[in-house]
Amino acid sequence: MESDRQIMLSGRVSILEETLTAAGVTRTFLSTKGPYRDHSGTTIGLIGISHDITSRKQSEEDIVEDKKIATGLSAKFYALGQKSLMVLD
Repeated sequence: MESDRQIMLSGRVSILEETLTAAGVTRTFLSTKGPYRDHSGTTIGLIGISHDITSRKQSEEDIVEDKKIATGLSAKFYALGQKSLMVLD
């Protein structure tokens, strides 16, 4: 992956979201990666850890969609309220 090459070249630790597909299943990961160095400090590889955040990402997308729906409904109810007045006794 290009991000892995950039981490090795920069020599810095990086935290990034990665979306990968394997066996037809797409998952999103939050990864922390950094260069792996030998005893002399030469970068010889990459080391890291990843956490599957697919469910969290889906929940975030659901919340955004729910807010859009609620905002739309609110605007419609407001517009209806401007057109009519209901008096309850």
